[in-house]
Amino acid sequence: MLFRADEEHLHPVTAGRPWSFDGNGADFKIAAEAHRIRLAHLFDPLMAVRTSTVEPLPHQITAVYDAMIPRQPLRFLLADDPGAGKTIMAGLFIRELMVRGDVKRCLVVAPGNLVEQWQDELDQKFGLFFDIFSREMVESARSANPFEEKNLLIARTDQLARAEDLTAKLKKTDWDLIAVDEAHKMSAAWFGNNLKKTRRLYYARHGLICSMRLIMMLS
Repeated sequence: MLFRADEEHLHPVTAGRPWSFDGNGADFKIAAEAHRIRLAHLFDPLMAVRTSTVEPLPHQITAVYDAMIPRQPLRFLLADDPGAGKTIMAGLFIRELMVRGDVKRCLVVAPGNLVEQWQDELDQKFGLFFDIFSREMVESARSANPFEEKNLLIARTDQLARAEDLTAKLKKTDWDLIAVDEAHKMSAAWFGNNLKKTRRLYYARHGLICSMRLIMMLS
């Protein structure tokens, strides 16, 4: 919508020859650079490593680039000793797939005492800013479902497992990648002839696994 005050900023534009060189060189350079960055992973197979502030260990690079990235779509269990750097491996995996354009929507599910650590690690080391899910986010979301509106989200495991309304909202959404931390706590055990499943396992099966293309379980 134009007003009289905008008139002095308007000027006629005439179409030039289709293959002339009278275009804006600065705009062309920006577009060419953006295209180069978008295709950078084709020339650098370790693009996430080069663009992050981490120095991954050999076993972390092997796990991400040799075992995980070539196998898509996948449901991957990343099990290793404490302190082996599973968070670093998950961050590299997420970052690499985002650089390649394979992942836009990512959900990280972690225990409540680790969500801030996940947020800090992904932001400071990989330049990925994830919001932490909260009840207030549900109230402020226009659709009342922040799982639909947020592309990068971190949620607390027990908060999702104990709220059926959140599980229902989660089932309505689609994710490119879901990373689940402390996945061994989603367990089931036999007591005689009865199979007892934790609420975490129930919501994982009915809320998470039904709504994703890639899932990575960290244990």
